[in-house]
Order: sequence, then C-alpha cells, then structure tokens
Amino acid sequence: HLKRLLEEEADVHVRVSGLQRIDRRVISKQIASVVSASTIGDAVREADQTASLWLSSGLFRHATYQLEPAKELTRDVVVHFTVEESRPRRSVGVFTSDAAIPEIRVGLEHILGGRYSLQGTYVPPASRLQSWSVALTSLVPWFGKSTEYAIGARTESKTLHPADVERVEEIRATTQTDEGSFELGFQRRTMAARDSFRLPRDVLRDFATHGKGYVRHEVHVDRTKKHQHPILFDMYPLPISGYEVSMVSELCGYLMGGSSCFHKWECSGTRYWPLGPFCSFQWSAKLGSVAPLTPRSRVPLNDRLFLSHRHVRGYKSIGPSTFDSSTPPTGPSSTATPSSGSGNDKETSRVTRYAATGGNALVATSASLNFPFLPYPGNGMLSMHAFVDTG
Repeated sequence: HLKRLLEEEADVHVRVSGLQRIDRRVISKQIASVVSASTIGDAVREADQTASLWLSSGLFRHATYQLEPAKELTRDVVVHFTVEESRPRRSVGVFTSDAAIPEIRVGLEHILGGRYSLQGTYVPPASRLQSWSVALTSLVPWFGKSTEYAIGARTESKTLHPADVERVEEIRATTQTDEGSFELGFQRRTMAARDSFRLPRDVLRDFATHGKGYVRHEVHVDRTKKHQHPILFDMYPLPISGYEVSMVSELCGYLMGGSSCFHKWECSGTRYWPLGPFCSFQWSAKLGSVAPLTPRSRVPLNDRLFLSHRHVRGYKSIGPSTFDSSTPPTGPSSTATPSSGSGNDKETSRVTRYAATGGNALVATSASLNFPFLPYPGNGMLSMHAFVDTG
C-alpha cells in the first residue's frame, strides 16, 4: 500500500512555518524543486534533500517537514516545512590554509535577511606569501545558485618553474550553477626569479607585468555510484561504478581586456567498472589545448598546459623545459657554449636548473585497479591502487 501511495500522482504545494528574518527569495529555488514533483514519492525525496540543504547551509538550526492533504478527494498535497532560523554568524580567528600557512579571517555569514555573506582574509608578510582578499557572496543572484564577488592580491610560490614567485592582483565574479560555474574577471600578474638573467629570451618576455581579462566556464557531471552496503562502504567509500566528466573552457582578451588573446580548454573523464564486491577498474583520460586567436598574440607562460604528477603519477614534471631552449641567455654574465652532436653545432642557453615551460597541447591517460587498503571496515579514505599511466 505504501509503494502504491508513493507512486500516485499529485499536485504539490509548499508551506513554510517559522520564517522571520530570512528572505523568502533565498529558499525559493529549493521550494520550486519540491513544487515541480509529479508524484508523492518525488515530493518526499525533494523535501528530504531540501531540508538537508537548509541545515548544511547554516540558514536554519532545525528543518522538518510533513505531508498534509490540501483538500479531501483531490490530488493536492501540501509539504509543510517547519524551520527555526539561525542567527547571523560572526567569526574572527587565525586559521591554516591548504598550504599550511597561517591566515587571519574575518567573516559575517547570512546577513541582510540571509542573502549575503562577507569574508575578509589576510596573510601577513612574515610568511613571504603575503595576500589579502575580500569576498561578498550572494544567495539571490541574477543567474545561478550563488555568486561570489571578490577582490584581492596574492603571492604564489612556484616549483619546477622558471619563476620563483608570482604576484596576482585580481577582481572577479563567480557564479555557481547546478553542474558547474561561470567566472568573469581581470588579473594583473607579475613573475619574479632570482636567476632570471640565465633564462631564455622567449621565457623572459613573460616576466613583465601584464593584464589578463578572461571569462571561464566549468562544467562537472558526476554519475558515479558507491557501495550501497554499509559494511562495504565503510571498507571502500570511493566510487565503484558510473562515470564523471569535467570540462573547462577559458577565453582571454578581446572585450575583456589584457595583453593576450587566446582560447584554452581542458576536458577530463573517468569511468568505473565494479569487479566483485571489493575491487573496481578505473580508466581516466585528460585532453587539453591552448591557442592564440590573433597572429600577434601569444600564450603567456602561466596559461600554458603543464603535465605533472597530477596526471602521470611518478613524475614531477613532463614536457618542454628550459633545458630544451636553444636561445642564448641575456645579462652581463651570460655566455654561450656550443653543443656537441652529429649535426651542426648551435648555441644553447646556460641553464642551471630544470624549469617547465609548458606546451599548447596535453594528452594523458591511466588505468588502475582499485581495492581496499585493508579487508575490513574502518579504512576511512585509505585505498590501494595498481596503475599504469602515460602522457
């Protein structure tokens, strides 16, 4: 009887009790997803997801719902939510970033009717990576689910790169959608290196301060499945079947401004096949390309494509480097040495360290056999992989 009841068609309506400070526009999109349900079962699933989303967002301390008949002998059903609002949160403290660098954060969450959140971040110069940013997040944007407006500056350290550090000053707007994001921004970038006089002339061209106006669109589709059995899931919580695809497309220059005009895209995909109750086979591939859009334009060094251990495990970096350059270095102490070989001798740069210079195309693929770290529950995110990859 319960199964037949859930499969019955219904006209769904929503009523929310307990709203006082929160602007109704903040939750209107979740309410619309519940109203769009065509059966009672769909309405229950959408209501479950909506209540969980409201709790995880921090807008409400409690969120429950119940089904109520709208009228007797009709298909109308009312999903009645009962909520208790959270107070606007204020936070001040010192936190550790992903790079283990201490940073000072000041934040105001869900202010002005829950529509906006404001956060400021500052990394002091003692870390040698001084940065700051101010970001305003809107939950009632013109487009998408939420939009972040940010302005700031940061200093990034580089490894296996011609530059030692890069200074990036930027202003951007990022909109989150159901399956991706859309970003519009402008950057002012400057690179620096201790031994820049030893670098090839072609690489040195990118060490001048230049601007970059861009628009970036990212799409991510996740159709993976994990173990349904709680014991197997506790043993191996990673995907075992299905697929996921990600694609990033970036257009720089033209009306966005900047010193370069080019188009860049990257696409990656992963497919999973289950092999018995404990193992799964995974195949992944990544493709990328970047090309200038005008005859006089060139792709800056940091916008080129780089192949590293993130794509081909076991290698810090793969591809073109300063060792491959045939351009003599510049500077007061620069000298040129002839290269030996079977062909004609040519002058080469006196390069003292390996530094990746990137390329205009990228191809990488890998196949791996995945299985639990230990054959009993409680492994957490630990797992084992036997893999073969190339790029």
